[in-house]
Amino acid sequence: MSPDRYYGAEIHEGPSPRRLYFYASTEGLTGPEYGYTEDHCWVAQAYESVTREVRERLSVQPFLTEAGAVVTVSDPREISPDELVQQDPWVNVYVVSAIKLAKREIEDALHPIKVIWCWQTSGNPGDEAIVHLKLSDDTGIFGEAFSLQQLKNESLMKDRIRRLYQDLLERRSRTIIMNLLRGKVGAGKD
Repeated sequence: MSPDRYYGAEIHEGPSPRRLYFYASTEGLTGPEYGYTEDHCWVAQAYESVTREVRERLSVQPFLTEAGAVVTVSDPREISPDELVQQDPWVNVYVVSAIKLAKREIEDALHPIKVIWCWQTSGNPGDEAIVHLKLSDDTGIFGEAFSLQQLKNESLMKDRIRRLYQDLLERRSRTIIMNLLRGKVGAGKD
């Protein structure tokens, strides 16, 4: 799996499968001149973490699945942004807009920020979708879930994305200061 690509999978938990979507990217100063080494293995690891969370969440919420149903998630398949929007336009058009907004908000970060988006749809236009966003770096991870109504409100999304980014920056700053006080070099070292 590679960053800056959309992936789709199916969640099978009974007679009607749901779609799982996934997108990950690295934003900020990521060139080798900044000491960043491209390593895309984190994308596959993040996807595995998302699918594990989906299976665990569904297994502890039996009212969402049929009694005794085994929850499985298919292998991810790369899809284009156009195909993504065509599959579930009532949700995905807003998710694509939110992803573009987040990229603009944190593209100038002074260090690499991993950005992970995941969401599920049932294929029915009236059903609600919850979209999860996680921002992480070598010092921590912050995440939030958004409803479809929230995704439609660009100013609200901008504020929430900025807040997540600020929370991550605060954690990074505290970690750097604590490491300097302890005499350790590097932001992420304990």
